[in-house]
Amino acid sequence: MKILYTHMVIGAEGSQVHVESFVRAIRNLGDDLVDNAFEAHTFGGGKESWSRLKRVSVRLNWVRQNLYRFFATLALAIRARPDVLLFRFEPLHEFFSCIFFLSPFYPIVLEINAVRSIENHHGRPWVSDYLDRVSLTRAKGIVVVSEELKGYLVEYYGVAADRITVAPNGVDVALFDPAIYSSKAISAAVAFDQFVVGFVGSFRPWHGVDLIVEIASIVVRSIPDVTFLIVGDGADRSKYEEMVSAANLSNNFRFVGFVSHDAVPQYLARMNVVLAPFPKASYEKGFYGSALKLFEYMAMERAIIVPPLGQNSQVITHGVSGFLIESEDTQKIASTIVVLANDDALCRSLGKNAREEVLRNYTWSRNAELVRCACEQVIL
Repeated sequence: MKILYTHMVIGAEGSQVHVESFVRAIRNLGDDLVDNAFEAHTFGGGKESWSRLKRVSVRLNWVRQNLYRFFATLALAIRARPDVLLFRFEPLHEFFSCIFFLSPFYPIVLEINAVRSIENHHGRPWVSDYLDRVSLTRAKGIVVVSEELKGYLVEYYGVAADRITVAPNGVDVALFDPAIYSSKAISAAVAFDQFVVGFVGSFRPWHGVDLIVEIASIVVRSIPDVTFLIVGDGADRSKYEEMVSAANLSNNFRFVGFVSHDAVPQYLARMNVVLAPFPKASYEKGFYGSALKLFEYMAMERAIIVPPLGQNSQVITHGVSGFLIESEDTQKIASTIVVLANDDALCRSLGKNAREEVLRNYTWSRNAELVRCACEQVIL
């Protein structure tokens, strides 16, 4: 089977990790994938500050870029003669023209990780939902990352459930393998005798870094020399560093900053407990995602604490492969961290079970197999 895979290039974001990992995995299955990547074009500043002329300019540029991508994709499709066109769906409809005009001639599958009516539903123009509906109607098959997102598409847009395949995100278990890493790699950042609680991700409000500071203020009462190792960066980093300083926790925090994706495993290898404290308030319409960091934590055999939101509850078995605790219950999370700090056998058991679960169900190979099946179904 030959697949023409069209997507945007978005730098170091998690979406790019997904794209690159999927491309490798589908090719490893023996399929011929033609990579059709486009550079993202963004406009700086908040929309509220745009002049009327700026708004018109942005809309005209959207049309121009849409048509450019259509003609470029059409030309590539004519040359490559794919069996199916697979599009990574963009909430701002960067490929709408491609989907609309090519659907009469090629079977189209949409890979959907998010839609604007979930992620940016306040103040979105009515045309956004209209373009969603048209795109969903034009596609012969749809792949989503979670059962929650599938249910939303069925309920909100009226998509037939049998047209949707659920393919959760995955992890490269060869890269994220605890057997090949040594904590000595980051000994300069954290002393060997310290108990380490970690987080990996961007500093965005929906990642709950502020909750980690609150959790730390409780944990230090029982473990004064605990270290919170924070790997990642973002515009709010200075705000969180100020919070740490104000709480007199500077000696307990290490902000590493941005590291390449390939370097993440060596930092995870030094963490005893890992957190992904997604705050419930940031997911007003539900948790529809498939968290990459969760699968990477699991693959590295870490003791995990995540909230029981969305897919998390399906992936983690409470007390077996991790702990499911509401992120806002900082006291309970802190108490659980203290328990884990005094029970190395429990940490090892949780980590072992977590990796076994990932190997069974959440590798990029498994993700590629599910997408491949969805593509095969539309060309039968």
